[in-house]
Amino acid sequence: MSGSINDTHTRTLTRSCKVLLDHTAGTRDRSFLRVDVGKASYCCPVQTSSYHVLTILYPVSTTQYPSSSLLHSSIPNTSRSVSTVNTPVEETFNTLKMKLDRLGRVSRSDLVRAVGRLEPHRDQLSDGQCCWLMELAVRVARGEFRPCGKLLNRIWQLTLSRPNAQVTLEHIELYLEACQLTETPCTLKEMTEVLERHDLEVSGRVLGLLLAVAADMEAATAILAAMKERGVPASHDTFAQLLRVYASSGDESGVESVEEAMRSVKMERTSSTFAALTTGHAQAGHIAAVEQTIDQASRVGVAFSQGQLAKVLFTLAKAGHAGNNFANLEWVIKLLVQNDARQAEVELSHLALKLIHCGRPREAFHLVHHLPSLRTNTHLYTNATLYVQEAVRAHTDPEIVIEVCHGLEEEDISQFGVLVALETALRESRVQLAWTLLQALKERGVELREHYFWPLFHSAAGDTQTLLEVVKRMLDLGVSAGVETLRDHLLPELPSTSTNPSLVCRQLHNLGLAPNATATPMLATLIRKNAFDAAAKFVADTKTSFSLAELTPTLASAWPSSPRVITTLLATLITRHFQSEQRGSDQTQDTKKEDWGGQFLLDMAASRRGLGVTQINPLFQELNKNKIGVSELSLELVSERSNLAIQEALRSSSGLVLDPALGSPPLEKEYNILPHPRKMSVEELGDHLVELDAKGLNQRGTIRRLILSQATTANTTSPPPTTSNISAKPVMPTTTPAAPAPASTSTSEVILGLAHRASGEGMKLSPGMISSVLKAQINSRDLDAATDTLTELHALHPTFHLDHYKVIDLCTLMIDKGQGTEAVKTLRQHLLVEVKNGTRDATKTYPKQIRRNCRNLLVASALTGDYSQTRDLLDLLLTRGLVTPDTLIMGALVKCRLASGDLAGAVTETEEIVEQHKCLPMAVETLINLIHSCGDDGRENKEGEAWTLVQHMVDIIASHSSTSHAHHTLLFACLEGNRPIFAARIFKNLVGKLNRQRIRRQVERYGQTQQTLPLLHLLAASSSPHAALNVTSRQHIYSTLLEIYAVQGEVDKGLALWTQLQEEDLPPSPAFLSSLSDLLTAHGRAVPFQIK
Repeated sequence: MSGSINDTHTRTLTRSCKVLLDHTAGTRDRSFLRVDVGKASYCCPVQTSSYHVLTILYPVSTTQYPSSSLLHSSIPNTSRSVSTVNTPVEETFNTLKMKLDRLGRVSRSDLVRAVGRLEPHRDQLSDGQCCWLMELAVRVARGEFRPCGKLLNRIWQLTLSRPNAQVTLEHIELYLEACQLTETPCTLKEMTEVLERHDLEVSGRVLGLLLAVAADMEAATAILAAMKERGVPASHDTFAQLLRVYASSGDESGVESVEEAMRSVKMERTSSTFAALTTGHAQAGHIAAVEQTIDQASRVGVAFSQGQLAKVLFTLAKAGHAGNNFANLEWVIKLLVQNDARQAEVELSHLALKLIHCGRPREAFHLVHHLPSLRTNTHLYTNATLYVQEAVRAHTDPEIVIEVCHGLEEEDISQFGVLVALETALRESRVQLAWTLLQALKERGVELREHYFWPLFHSAAGDTQTLLEVVKRMLDLGVSAGVETLRDHLLPELPSTSTNPSLVCRQLHNLGLAPNATATPMLATLIRKNAFDAAAKFVADTKTSFSLAELTPTLASAWPSSPRVITTLLATLITRHFQSEQRGSDQTQDTKKEDWGGQFLLDMAASRRGLGVTQINPLFQELNKNKIGVSELSLELVSERSNLAIQEALRSSSGLVLDPALGSPPLEKEYNILPHPRKMSVEELGDHLVELDAKGLNQRGTIRRLILSQATTANTTSPPPTTSNISAKPVMPTTTPAAPAPASTSTSEVILGLAHRASGEGMKLSPGMISSVLKAQINSRDLDAATDTLTELHALHPTFHLDHYKVIDLCTLMIDKGQGTEAVKTLRQHLLVEVKNGTRDATKTYPKQIRRNCRNLLVASALTGDYSQTRDLLDLLLTRGLVTPDTLIMGALVKCRLASGDLAGAVTETEEIVEQHKCLPMAVETLINLIHSCGDDGRENKEGEAWTLVQHMVDIIASHSSTSHAHHTLLFACLEGNRPIFAARIFKNLVGKLNRQRIRRQVERYGQTQQTLPLLHLLAASSSPHAALNVTSRQHIYSTLLEIYAVQGEVDKGLALWTQLQEEDLPPSPAFLSSLSDLLTAHGRAVPFQIK
């Protein structure tokens, strides 16, 4: 010992600072380790069998250590640390040491994280720590299939760039060994500079490793010269590397010279020299030479190892010499399997992963197809998952990803390759690849689900345009955005959700989402963001219905934050819910109302915060103020799920809310996990049918019920008429509401598929089921099949009464297909049969839903221009009481006249309808067509006939309403008919008579229908100094235009409105400036003004 230290301190220090390091055995003597503690130093014996090394926390002089020691002052023992706070360097090495102790390995990601933490503290690293990092890099490179070259260079730069770094030959040898494993180039010149900088002499091992990484003949020649100059003897490895370099360069004479040199020194050719030569030929693409070398080695009794054959296979694939249909790889794979089939699978799997990250995915998946273990579990989702995931992580071209996934399906390896690729692309934020894969799934008929698109929403958080584009593409792929998608994933990411929820809803509606589909998730999002004032305003402004079932859990969770506002919202929603139910029902039912107050109470008890004892009385008082009752059943359910304190509080305060007239909470039925098939939803019936089919049980009852359930929602929905075959006057805006959307084609296809399945099962369809099939065929617009089904229904069940909905929709389809005469005949026969069978009740009032179907029928007939046909249909419907004469129904006759070009007939028809039925249909549309028949500047083109008709039409409107009403209607017709000159004249004549309230209502209508042209004409017509519109009215027009541009994303047009306001010296309203600011911000544009 060169210093003195007492035995007790030695034992304590040895016990507390000992670290086990697993490293490769070296040639130096590691039986003693010299440790310096301050100025004292001593030597400690080290067990060479387990290689224990002491590590201490005191200042250490690392320069006096032998270079063979791996850690000189680095990793403190994590179990008993002398220091209370570790530095970032110590913490990093502690983490790596812990992973080695517990897992026996360190992964590439572990090492990447460690290097990232160490780089800012490189001045605190010791030489031993850098040497240990390099050893870990060698370990990782041996077993890692991902590229490690960048990681190796970072560790090497970390080693060289430290202040006062003392790089040793061990550092350099480890670095060169890692370069060989990662195929990272390194030249003699670079190493010479490092050696000279640190006063080191090049060793034979360094030169040998440099030769192993030599990229070409020039580099190899320079290294050979250095070896000769220093007297380094040639070894098998030297000759092997020379053979590799010469063969890869295509220098056959060089190969022969090396072989001659080996023979001259009587050096036997081994598997390493044969393998190096074969690898060189593979690199050059000399397939014949590769086969010849392997055959020559076999003849002399030299066998290639599995690793050597794998190296040849990898080189062929990576260099692009796989051959046609991968023929050059096949025979090497065959050799691998012949040597050792089990080890061959391991090698092929590793090579496939490496090739994926080398940019050779096709070659990689060709190797995957040879893995026998993948053929035993082809039904598993995880089969071949790793290879598909790595193909995505390696940024493989999307078309190649789809190609290799389809290859896995064709080879019966995995049927879920594209789904796995999509999952990985979404996780790795590969957006473009994800869209390509979604399109590929759609084209292959795979059902796309909503949650596939959730990561796409989160990846575009805050970007309004990108988020709306995701919604649009989602809808284009046939996937509808449900409540969960909008509430949890889209709306929270839109920046305008809290500030302008109505604008966001209009934007989504403009993309194709129904208004009632966005209202509920928007309200839930506002509540979750604690934007209670905005939520209350949104409910007041929104006319569509809300889903209480989706909102009560959200309201319950937010109640403690704002009890009064939440309770008021709940009361408003419950009232609107019951009003909606009353409007939708035909007659009053003697049933108890649903207990939504009790459901709110149950949701509050089940929320994360729970229902506290102190909350019960304030909650019940708020419910009482808002007249929200709770049923006895709900109170019992909450009591059963609560503790004694809450039960007592419920009993003492229950009188405030208890309402015996209420029924059960509506969502409690969801707790029934296995409902009876009569109570199952469509989705549950579908799952039940799959279960019965798998068990081989009778499916007839379930099929029958599923057909009826699928058809129930579509029975009263009428497909809109098509106008593709109609030639009429220019299409004008119509006041007739748009026809409802048809039932989804997928539902019709399901019904038809179930009917076909029922026929295959030998089932006899009931008349109700046949009528459901008929409705599905109508929705699918298959007229021939629907006609056959109707004939079959009448033949098999002559007494069955088919409802009016289906017959009217069938007649509408007939008219669309050009069979108007058959439509009239079919409707007349149906109504006559109804009278003959005695099913017609003269006092019966038909529900409003049937009028919508009748209106669609009349519109379809009117668009054909056949007046007699339209009149016959209308008379039939009026006679049987299916419709009543109102503006919409009688408008079909006027529309028919306009479609046929009979303007005089349209005016006459309007006059007769006003006299007989006291209603005024299609006044604006008629005036638009009449004005279009006049000249642009007011000159008649039909000798005054057109203007005479205009004046007559105005007189008809005046007789029905008033002269002022007629003039305003003519004004609106000029605005919508693109006649601004006429509109300006009328506006001038209305000075002192202008009805500003009606103008405001019309402006709001234009805003709802997004008609910008009439609004622009209105601004132009009212710009005269004598115009009757005041500042407030013009500001309202500008604000309405801005709202339309905001929904359409027209930023430049919105800015133009602001400029036009300034030119008119018209002060913009605060709401206008706020909306324009939101529009500019959402599209990343600068806001050129400040809002006070």
